Amino acid sequence: MARTLPTKSGSVTHVKAEIIADAPIEVVWNTLMDFSSYGQWNPFVRSQSITDASYKPLSEQPVPSEGDHLLLKVRIPPKGLDDVDTGLSQSKEIITYVDKINHGIGWKQDNLPNWLLNTHRWQDLEEIDLDGKKHTKYTTLITFTGPLAYMVKWLMVGKLTTSFRAMAEGLKTRSEYLAKNS
Repeated sequence: MARTLPTKSGSVTHVKAEIIADAPIEVVWNTLMDFSSYGQWNPFVRSQSITDASYKPLSEQPVPSEGDHLLLKVRIPPKGLDDVDTGLSQSKEIITYVDKINHGIGWKQDNLPNWLLNTHRWQDLEEIDLDGKKHTKYTTLITFTGPLAYMVKWLMVGKLTTSFRAMAEGLKTRSEYLAKNS
């Protein structure tokens, strides 16, 4: 059973995406947690690395855990899987939870002071039954609070929605491929 995502109430704006993959939950979880493979399937988050506190990527990537620093290189809106290093922006994050049993991970931004812009992103998986067959439901949600959240709401929500959907589609496609070819 997936962890219940936090409520969107109290946020200035939010973005949410969901998709169902015809793949076992462990395959989807392993794909989601394999940060080094993001460039192969994720048109939104082109790379994601665990870093030291100064956001320098670690040479050996550990299993993600609470308190780890993350450096994401993202393309908003996504443009496909080519040109890995073209048109990317960076986002510094701190992992706030990892739930290996219920298949969830979350983090908060560390780019700006929280009073100015506070973001939290959650990604959760849930095993569901469709016509007697197990599938995996992927849900991701990001909330925005603080004065700059209004700028995100007015200028970025559409692009972020497109980006989150592209990541969900990529995760589904990659997980289904791995499930069928393992």
